[in-house]
Amino acid sequence: MKQEYRHNYTSVSLVNYHFCWIVRRRRKVLTGSIKQRLDLLIHDVARELNCEVLSLAIEPEHVHLFINSPPEIAPSKLMHRIKGRTPRFGEKRVS
Repeated sequence: MKQEYRHNYTSVSLVNYHFCWIVRRRRKVLTGSIKQRLDLLIHDVARELNCEVLSLAIEPEHVHLFINSPPEIAPSKLMHRIKGRTPRFGEKRVS
């Protein structure tokens, strides 16, 4: 997995984060269509934030995310955006 440095006008950076979080009460709910939808939503948020998902492992009761991020985004803000979006848009809304 070769990674490229991010070049800006005045800086060069390579910032990778490894996040791991669990489902509430460790219930085994991240399977089937929920797992597929979560994968899609995490990749969408990463694309919006100019991040690159290097590795994503969704287990039935927890998630491991290895992500490359620009240095302007704090890790807490990154997770706030990812974990804030996924429960609201987990189900497909029918209009």
